[in-house]
Formats: sequence, structure tokens, C-alpha cells
Amino acid sequence: MSKLAKHYPALGKTPYYQKVLRTQRDYLLAYWMQAEPSGSVALDTSGNSRTGAYTGVDLGQAGIGDGKTCPWFDGVNDYNNVYSTSLRDAFNGAEGSVACWAKVNSAAVWTDGVERFIVRFRTDGASNVLIEKNAINNQIQWEYRAADTVQSRVSTVYNLNTWLHLALTWSKSGDVVRAYGNGEQVGADMTGLGIWAGELLGWASLIGAFVTTPGAVWHGWLAHVPVWSIALTGAEVANLAKV
Repeated sequence: MSKLAKHYPALGKTPYYQKVLRTQRDYLLAYWMQAEPSGSVALDTSGNSRTGAYTGVDLGQAGIGDGKTCPWFDGVNDYNNVYSTSLRDAFNGAEGSVACWAKVNSAAVWTDGVERFIVRFRTDGASNVLIEKNAINNQIQWEYRAADTVQSRVSTVYNLNTWLHLALTWSKSGDVVRAYGNGEQVGADMTGLGIWAGELLGWASLIGAFVTTPGAVWHGWLAHVPVWSIALTGAEVANLAKV
């Protein structure tokens, strides 16, 4: 470390987006930082050109503290549709991970009795991965559904108006699904995975909503959403939960 970095630690700190890019880079399918100042295109920082399309969001809002901005979702009409045929063909329902930073608009959102989706990928074969705030007060839900077999984890510890780092990892070969909140595993390993079936749907491969109608829209801010075709380790997730 240089003398400058010793006196000014921020100078020696890896920018957050580079931390994401250095995590299992060969398996990084897409990475929507959502840091655009304006426009309707959500760029894919992975280099795979799997861009998303914004509807209604307010860009250029204060982010997680890494110097990047993020979009605000109004809880009614806003979402980022990240579907593309390229993502559809690359998405690995048998082995993968998704992560996101999320912050609610206010404490009232946690108790509004409304499902609000952070991220969702669903196939025409009813397979599904998602992270959401469900209708129960203060409760986050992580779900992996392979056809008719569902692994689901919930936690009611998230009632703060602060940024949360949330992640879900899945591995058919390892027969395990794991949910993470702020870098720590939530509950025990979930096992007994079914067989992933179908291709991603254009109306249900979204950040910030359940469907493009729209429905179950997030109310608050979302940032840094990467997707991998490998199950990250707990140590890797914990590292990504640090700005």
C-alpha cells in the first residue's frame, strides 16, 4: 500500500462496482448498476450487452454510498425490464446467484400489507427465483422454485430505513439454496431442489416489480443487481455486502 493510501484509506479502496466485476467474473451473466443519470436504458456493466429497459423510474438518486447513483421506484408504475434473448439463453436455473441493494421509501412501506418485488426471474415452465418484501409486516422473502418444488426463506428482522444487501444462491449439483441478508446466511440450507424448466419470460424478468402490467412494484431505491451462473460462496456474498 502506498503512503497516500495509508493516510487516506479511501484512495486504496476498491470501487464497489469493481468488487462485483472481480467476483466470479467468468460466470457473471449481467450486472445492472442502475447508475445512469438519465435515459431509459439500464446498461450491463458485465460487458455482455444484456441491457435492461426502464419504465417510469427516477434516475440519478443518491446511491449506497459508493459514489454512484441509483433509481427510485414509485411503488405503482416503475420497473426495470432486464429480459433479453441473450439473457434468456444464458440464464442458468440449475446453478446461479442474484444479489441486490435495496432501500424502502419509508418505514410505512414495511407495514403497508403489499407485496413489493425487488428482483424476479420466471420461466414459462413456472420455475422462478425472486427476492421480495411480502405482505407480512417487516418481512423479506427469498424463493427458488424449480417447477413444482419450492425452497423459500423469510425473515422479519428487516424493518430499518437503511440500505440492505440481499442475495440468493442456488445449486442443483450441490442440492442447496441459500438466502442472505446483509452478508449473513438467513436460516439453514434449503435442499431437495427440483428440476428447473422453461425459458425466461419477457414480462417476468424484472427488477422492481412482479410483472410488467405493472404489479407489486418496489417503493424505494434499488442498486447494483448482478446475476451469475454459479452459486457464490458465503464469503463472496459477505464481501459483496460491504461498500
